[in-house]
Amino acid sequence: MLKSLLSNEVFELLSERVDFGDVCEVRLRIGSPVVLNVKGINVCLKKNDGSFAIACREDIERVVSVASKHSLYTVENQIRQAFITAEKGYRIGISGEIVSEVYGNLKSIKNIYSVNIRVPHVVLNCSASVYKFLKGVDGVKSTLVISPPGAGKTTFLRDLCYQMSKEPRPQNILVIDERYEIAGVKNGVPTINVGAFCDIISGSTKEFGFEAGIRSLAPDCIITDEISGDRDIECVLSALKSGVRVIASAHSDSFEKITSNPNFQKLIEYRAFERYVVLSKLERMGKCEGIFDQSFKCIYS
Repeated sequence: MLKSLLSNEVFELLSERVDFGDVCEVRLRIGSPVVLNVKGINVCLKKNDGSFAIACREDIERVVSVASKHSLYTVENQIRQAFITAEKGYRIGISGEIVSEVYGNLKSIKNIYSVNIRVPHVVLNCSASVYKFLKGVDGVKSTLVISPPGAGKTTFLRDLCYQMSKEPRPQNILVIDERYEIAGVKNGVPTINVGAFCDIISGSTKEFGFEAGIRSLAPDCIITDEISGDRDIECVLSALKSGVRVIASAHSDSFEKITSNPNFQKLIEYRAFERYVVLSKLERMGKCEGIFDQSFKCIYS
């Protein structure tokens, strides 16, 4: 997918300089060096003569055009949220001038200045070694996966879906894939293997996905990415009260910071999550640094 998104020059330089398996992001800003995020570290892409590879407007336009399949109209709802999802789970964050409606609502983004291509990774069995710590006698435990950006939260969640689907008595999993990143759904079909026992709601808010999914698909477990605000937290609590387990992820630099975050106090007071998985940027994406139980006791490190 990167080959079609990037110009030939940038792609060839990228191929020469880095292992694609280590690239988390490719960031293009008009008139500035192309920046790669490699294993969580930002580096500028250099040409063979030692000068920086500079992104131009045509580079930005190419990414947007290919990601939208040459039809901005079809992705206008995504653009309102400052991203476009391309094939195979690639998400392109965008910045530019905001176009507002009469009442101040965001209508679109024009004159796009920069794009951030987030590269999805499938690291098969990256959760396998710790999966046993997340299981109970009646299925997987409600779990919060914690890590800073680029450490592999989505990669880890994706593999958990796969591990759960391999169980001798697998349960029904509902994946609420708000930004099309977990399963990379295109034309209604996942382009990334998340196992055979997943139903997938893509492109919806968590509020709709949780409510409609529980009502119509009767999941045993819901898996979703990046919970943060009050609405997300209320969705999680509502699901748990309905008897549905939840596996979710959250941005944070450490376990201590997430447990002291005011936004998560309701979840902590309710003892919503039975397990907290902390991922590290070291070694590889999806690498587990530690697992804590409901009492915040470390049970794996």
